[in-house]
Amino acid sequence: PAPGVKQSIIQLLDNLALEEQSNLNQLPLLNRYSDAAQWLKLVEPLLPATIEGMNVQELRNDNGIVQLLICTEIDYPDEVHELEQECFIVLKGKCRCYIEDDIAELGAGDFISIPMYKHHDVRVVEPVIAVVQRINVA
Repeated sequence: PAPGVKQSIIQLLDNLALEEQSNLNQLPLLNRYSDAAQWLKLVEPLLPATIEGMNVQELRNDNGIVQLLICTEIDYPDEVHELEQECFIVLKGKCRCYIEDDIAELGAGDFISIPMYKHHDVRVVEPVIAVVQRINVA
């Protein structure tokens, strides 16, 4: 394969290996291949006893990468990112993600990447546990 493709594959494999290690001190990046069950196992000690309102915990904030654990029974308000790439994976629950005119139905195990410069919000169908990742591109 081309050098860039080979490097991307190696980075993806390294990232998946980090995911399997389940270490809150060295979190992998989220991607479409992320394992929701493994992430749920990883964050389990941080989960509230019950989901009431919205609970947000910072998991990682370094090198322009922020990862948040969000447990919510309420909708996440409209926002738009001009300097960050955002994605999230649903670990439990169900929600609808509205990205301007598009709607994505998401449940446990589903991953979505939010395009920059697009208004988006999330409406909770069943209480949700998710990991949100934002990478600063500025």
